[in-house]
Amino acid sequence: MFGVDEDTPDVQEIDVNGNKLKIHTGLFINGKFISSNAGKKFPTINPATGEVICEVYEADKADVDAAVAVAQKAYDEVWSKLPPAKRADLLWKLGELFGQEHQLLAEIEALDNGMKLNTALGFTRDLIPYRFKYAAGWCDKIEGKVMMNEGTYFSYTRREPYGVIGAITPWNAPFSQLTGKICMALSTGNTIVVKTSEKSPLSALAFCELVKKAGIPDGVINIVSGFGPTAGAALVEHPTVPKVTFTGSVRTGKKLVEMSSKSNLKKISLELGGKSPAIVFEDADIEQAAKWATRGVFALSGQLCIASSRCFVHESVKDQFIAAYKKITENQGVGDQFDPNSQAGLGPLVDEAQLNVSDVMRYIDIGSKEATLVTGGKRLGGKGFYVAPTIFADVKDDATIMKEEIFGPVVAINTFKTEDEVIKRANNTTFGLGASIFTENITRALRVSSAIQAGTVWVNCANVLEPQTPFGGYKESGWEREYSSEYLNAYTQVKAVKVNVGNRLP
Repeated sequence: MFGVDEDTPDVQEIDVNGNKLKIHTGLFINGKFISSNAGKKFPTINPATGEVICEVYEADKADVDAAVAVAQKAYDEVWSKLPPAKRADLLWKLGELFGQEHQLLAEIEALDNGMKLNTALGFTRDLIPYRFKYAAGWCDKIEGKVMMNEGTYFSYTRREPYGVIGAITPWNAPFSQLTGKICMALSTGNTIVVKTSEKSPLSALAFCELVKKAGIPDGVINIVSGFGPTAGAALVEHPTVPKVTFTGSVRTGKKLVEMSSKSNLKKISLELGGKSPAIVFEDADIEQAAKWATRGVFALSGQLCIASSRCFVHESVKDQFIAAYKKITENQGVGDQFDPNSQAGLGPLVDEAQLNVSDVMRYIDIGSKEATLVTGGKRLGGKGFYVAPTIFADVKDDATIMKEEIFGPVVAINTFKTEDEVIKRANNTTFGLGASIFTENITRALRVSSAIQAGTVWVNCANVLEPQTPFGGYKESGWEREYSSEYLNAYTQVKAVKVNVGNRLP
C-alpha cells in the first residue's frame, strides 16, 4: 500500500499489530509530505500501553496558511473546472482503494486511537468505502430551482461551492470523521484543509497515501496535524476560508463561533456533544433493549457524542432491565485493541488526560456519591488507559452524571412512570443529538419520536449510522446537518439569478 520515499525526513517505522510499517509523519500539503514550518514534532501514544508510537510534525499558523493557499489555487485552477462526473470517478476510486486496504487501515486506526480492531473494521471495511461511493453519486445531482415570476422575468437558483472548506476533526473516530468531511466537501465541488486531532493523527496520514494513489489533483485535499489553539485557531480565523466544519465539544464549538465573528464571519457547521437518552417502556423486548443500550453507550469505550448515557426505564421492568444490562456489561470484557478474546468489549480510553483529567474517573467518583453503583467504577490494569464499564442506578435528574457529558463508559439509569413524564425528563437537557426508544408499540414509538428533541431518534436500536441518513443536533448539540442529501445545503451556498426577458425601461 505505502509507496514511502525513504529519503524523506518525515518517514518513521512503527509497529502495527506485530508488523513493521514505514509511514509518513509530515504535513500533507499540495500532494506532498513535508516537514512543518517550525520543525516541531509531538508524540502520538498507544492507549493500550501508554508508550510512544512515533512523533508527528506539528502544524502552526504558517503551515495552515500554506495549506489554504494551495487549496485555493487547486480550487481556482483545477477542481472547480472539473466536470462533476470526473469528480465522481475520483471519489469512487478513493472508496475502492480504501476498501482494498481496509485491514491495514483498521489496524493503524486501532493502534493510534485504542478502539477495538473489530470496531475499526466496521468503519474501514463497511461504512467508509460505501460513503465515498454514496458521495460520488451526488456529484452530478446538485440542483437549483426555477421560480415562477410575474411579468417578464425568469428567476432560478444555483447551488455553488464555497471554495476552500476548513475541517477540524476529533480523535474518537478518526477515519470516519476525516473521510466524511472530505466526501462531502469534494462531491460538492470544494477543496479542503483538514486539521486532525493531536491525539490520533496516524489514520489521516495513512489515508493520504490513498489520495495520491487515487489521482486526486494536488492541493485538493490537504491534511495537517496539530493543536487547537494554534493550527485549529489559524484555520478558523483565516480571512479567506469561507466555511469551517467542526466536530468536537460544545465548549470549543462556542469558541469557534466567537472566532468566526471576529474574522470574516465564515459559516460553521457544528456537530457537538450529547447526553442521549435511552427510553425503555414496559412492553419492550428487555433483552434486546439491554443489548442495544449497552452498545449505545459502550461503543468506542463510551467516547462518542451520541452515547446513550442517560437511561430511563419504566419502573415495572427496572429490576429485569438492570439485571440484563449488568450481565451484558460484565461479560463483554476489556482488553487491548488487538486482543482476540475481548473484541466484543471495550478498549482503552484515548489517553491519560481523558481518563483522569477530562474526567472519567472524576465523574465516577462523583457518581458514587450521587447514586448506586451497580458495576464497574474503577481503573483497570497497570499500564494503558483502561476503565471498567460502569453502571449507576437510582440517578436523580439533577445529578451531575445525569446532566453532563462524560465521554467515557459510564451510564446513569433511573425509572419513570408515564410517557408524558419521561418525554419531559428526556428533553430536560441542553443537548439534543440523539435518543433511543424501546417499545413494541409502533404508535407509541412514532408519538414519542415526534416529541423527543433530538436530531436523530432510533427506535428499538441505537447509534446506527448510514450515509443516506442526515446527522446533526438540536439545541447545543450543533448547527446544520451532514450526510444524506442534507449535506448539500451545508457545503454549498445559494445564488439567485433573475433574468429580464423583455421588460424595457422607457
